[in-house]
Amino acid sequence: MFAGAIEQVETLPVAGEQLAAIIKDDKAIEKRDELVDCIGDVEVLIEALKKKEKLIAESRKQLEKSIYFLRENIRIQMIDLGFKRIDGFVHKMWLRDGTKAADSIEVTDLEAIPPEYLEWKPTPNETEILKALAEGKEIPGVKLVKGTVGEKILTIR
Repeated sequence: MFAGAIEQVETLPVAGEQLAAIIKDDKAIEKRDELVDCIGDVEVLIEALKKKEKLIAESRKQLEKSIYFLRENIRIQMIDLGFKRIDGFVHKMWLRDGTKAADSIEVTDLEAIPPEYLEWKPTPNETEILKALAEGKEIPGVKLVKGTVGEKILTIR
């Protein structure tokens, strides 16, 4: 049982030979413990990174939501107050007519989209997805977002 594992380790590059020596040598108990401690430390680090990634993603989503609502509130107030343009010292905001009445998509789960609908990056091939959705096909990971003509779009520079 262990002989097979040792043979596998010996076939690895230089690090593999070093591992085999540690496994074979009865005097290398301390090195074995250090190796296992290292593995444990790295596993703890991996779990900590996963938690941080989750927290960062949640923070990003919250910020995206906040900015969306702020932009939308500015747009609505400008429409309600009859302002088409607002100038600051550095930045400008203006409303422009939505010139594009075409439908678009919102990707809800990129990994669920079949490969034939993905471009190289992988980014969704929106043209093909829109065609497929127009033909009545259901595509996992996307939903159709209807375009509206004449909707005011807020632009900020």
